[in-house]
Amino acid sequence: MGESDATALGRRGRAQHKYVAGFFASHPTELARATYLRAASLGIAEAKSVVVDTHQAAMAAWLPIFLNDQIKLNDFGGSEYILANLAAGSGWTTPLLYARGELYRERGNPRDLVSAAQFYQEAIGRGDAPVEAYRGLGLALLRNQQAAEGQAALATYLRLKPAAPDAALIATLVSQ
Repeated sequence: MGESDATALGRRGRAQHKYVAGFFASHPTELARATYLRAASLGIAEAKSVVVDTHQAAMAAWLPIFLNDQIKLNDFGGSEYILANLAAGSGWTTPLLYARGELYRERGNPRDLVSAAQFYQEAIGRGDAPVEAYRGLGLALLRNQQAAEGQAALATYLRLKPAAPDAALIATLVSQ
């Protein structure tokens, strides 16, 4: 429900806030269900950390794939909502920072490019960022008229991943 509202607001629409069941509805509303499940989850707080840790470990390899697919939806509001909610649980992890950099770079507003570069730099600074973070950083910096820094980041990307599928294209950006 929150994601749907964030999507609407991100597209300059209006949040629906229609979380009530019809007179003849046979199921609880999404809001009633969410409220019930949240209350039930608080009752098992001691088991929660073990379950969450197990789930996060099992999903770790899939998370970047899911986040990449989410960003490709071109739904800035909904994607930012999802990223923020994931970060609320475990903090801004490297995969979340990288995905947020991709999200902001894809939207491409001038302020977004500055934010994207910061997200990429923070992810890279942690030491476990994907090599593609250098590509994203370089592209964001180039689009933000920071040619030397952008070319340096792209050169690092090519040095770390010389057989990248986009290596020929990126090489042209580095040599300009």
